[in-house]
Amino acid sequence: MILIFPDQSFFSGLSNVYSGTKGLIIIMVREIDYIIKIADQDEREEIYKIRHDVYAIELKQYAINQQLKLMDDLDLFNTYIAAKKNQKIIGFLSITPPGYKYSMLSWRQFF
Repeated sequence: MILIFPDQSFFSGLSNVYSGTKGLIIIMVREIDYIIKIADQDEREEIYKIRHDVYAIELKQYAINQQLKLMDDLDLFNTYIAAKKNQKIIGFLSITPPGYKYSMLSWRQFF
């Protein structure tokens, strides 16, 4: 599981958390609505672009590609949870279900 929250303000000042239906949680922080939900297809596309920005452009762990998206074989099976502030994705995590193998070996070269 990978958790990315580029906007650290998400963690400060948490006051009320409301559970919704269908994987939706709304958090009220300083009168700003944060939404945590299972990502739909449009949000997944945005997540793939964020991954490309972070891992290809910023960290240079992958080659920059013309689609400006970073995807892998597990994206067919993973569930993404998106955290949104003012309708913008500010963080996400990927959940790989049991039975699907992933490897951290490719990451070792960066640490």
